[in-house]
Amino acid sequence: MADYQSLNTQQFTSWIRSLETASCSGDLESTLVLRQCYLEGAPGLQADPGQALHYTWVAATQGDPRSMYHTAVVEYAQGKFESSARWMLRSWRTGIREASFGLARAYAYGRGLRQDLRLALEYLDDARECDAEPGQRESLRQWVVTELVTRLLSENAGQEAVQILERENNAFASLWLADLDRDREQTWLLKANDQGSPEAMFRLAMKAAPGSAESFEYMRNAAKAGYHQAWLPLADCYSSCGIHPCPMQERRWKNSSAAARELPPFPAD
Repeated sequence: MADYQSLNTQQFTSWIRSLETASCSGDLESTLVLRQCYLEGAPGLQADPGQALHYTWVAATQGDPRSMYHTAVVEYAQGKFESSARWMLRSWRTGIREASFGLARAYAYGRGLRQDLRLALEYLDDARECDAEPGQRESLRQWVVTELVTRLLSENAGQEAVQILERENNAFASLWLADLDRDREQTWLLKANDQGSPEAMFRLAMKAAPGSAESFEYMRNAAKAGYHQAWLPLADCYSSCGIHPCPMQERRWKNSSAAARELPPFPAD
């Protein structure tokens, strides 16, 4: 393929036909060259995404792992979930680790595979190790954990639910554990706070002694992190009767709270 640009039109056409013949005979290398030609275009050959997809599928049937993966992705987008899951599984078994995300999604939603939330979590672990689809992966993981823990709690399997949440080791799980494990609520809230949860900051502020420096610090951190429920309480901290009187800050946070609730701004003195 390296010197195809030196071919004249007749020679190029003949070369393409020879590749097509070889591809039909099962030659994977010829199939991959054809896919690339149709994907990028070439002198005398217009780019054709449809043909490129066709040869991707052919390459998949001829055993190319990467083509199996791309075929799975395309078929999932087309709603061909069962076929997509088969290709995804085959590509994963032949070493395409990022296929673990596709398998996790299939098991999570039951698209092409029987729904299995525990298996979905296992494949999400693998996807995390190879950093496959980081944005979608973590959103899917939170959804899977929510569904699985909710089902376990409805089945009175609270111990397993707690184990799953403890294994997650993130702010989302720590907040849930604070609600499930009331004896250690403060511990879990502190952990969620360390993990950056604005809700945990707010809840710690509400649990601290009213008017204390501790309560003020947690409330201010929650407000600055964008937790709307903390804005009005923080404004009260800055009122004339609050722990840190400051009319300008009081107006700022009252106006922020009013804007969030679409209320008129707090009037200046």
